Amino acid sequence: MKKFLLKSLALIVSVGILFYGVTFALILPSKGQAFANNYQKGFVYQYRALERAEGKKIITIGASNVAFNTDTALMREITGVPAYNLGIHGGMGYHYILETALKFVDEGDTVIYPFWHFSEDDYGMGLIWLSLEGEQDLIFDFIKEHPVKALSTVGQFGLKKVYASILGNKLDTDSLDMACYRASCFDAETGNYIYERGTPIVSWDAMHATKLAFSPANFDSAFVSTLSEFISACRAKGAEVYFTFHSIMSGSLVNTAEELAEVRSIAEQTFSVEFLNDASEVTYPFEYYYNSPTHLNTAGMKRYTEAVANALVPYLTK
Repeated sequence: MKKFLLKSLALIVSVGILFYGVTFALILPSKGQAFANNYQKGFVYQYRALERAEGKKIITIGASNVAFNTDTALMREITGVPAYNLGIHGGMGYHYILETALKFVDEGDTVIYPFWHFSEDDYGMGLIWLSLEGEQDLIFDFIKEHPVKALSTVGQFGLKKVYASILGNKLDTDSLDMACYRASCFDAETGNYIYERGTPIVSWDAMHATKLAFSPANFDSAFVSTLSEFISACRAKGAEVYFTFHSIMSGSLVNTAEELAEVRSIAEQTFSVEFLNDASEVTYPFEYYYNSPTHLNTAGMKRYTEAVANALVPYLTK
């Protein structure tokens, strides 16, 4: 019986070594990436840009609303301070985005968080692996920091890569909606989202049907604890933190002015962080959006960035 158990254990270990060996042989090489032009690579561009950053900087942190709405080149032009984004997809998980951002926060920096709630322990492993493919240092860092999450999900991603490689990872390149979700939509040096977006490609009815709201009910203990820890860590490093309201299309944002004022007041008191603007100042009509009521087109991006940057300038000159 003892020999049988030892042989069984040896077999399991051997299969595990083979499985992970093959999987990591698939995802570690920088050449031959199956998802090299996937939208998620924009996160890596942002990460590498922050690695190269020197001196005081502005970092805007969040989800796709950050990529679509904040023009870092224009932010720098208005404020005179180098600006960077970190965030392209909320599905990656705010916990992962915040902990990644914290690696780059230094003394004298300004951190902007377009205020939104998030779930407890939200790590979107599928999207994280899409970003990390071929980035050996980032893969090893993630395994070191989150071994269980990494090792329990990497096999699934390895299979996805094999499947994508067989099919040539074909995507609908003729679709305007898909064309805005490519690595090539980002400036590879700065991580800024530069894809030119004109008139809305989704109807007013479709956008208007999506209803979004800021609510004090979302200030649960896990959200408050995680965001508070991040803010405290930024301040411990000598950085300033500010909130903004992110842009939501007029008609999709269902809060009344009184409700928005209440949310702002509660957030400022809970986190001891000032808002740079009111929601009404960055709530725009349909023609400024592109493919959702939170994704601005190029004209909307310019308008939003100008609003946030101009509101920030007085704080930078204190």
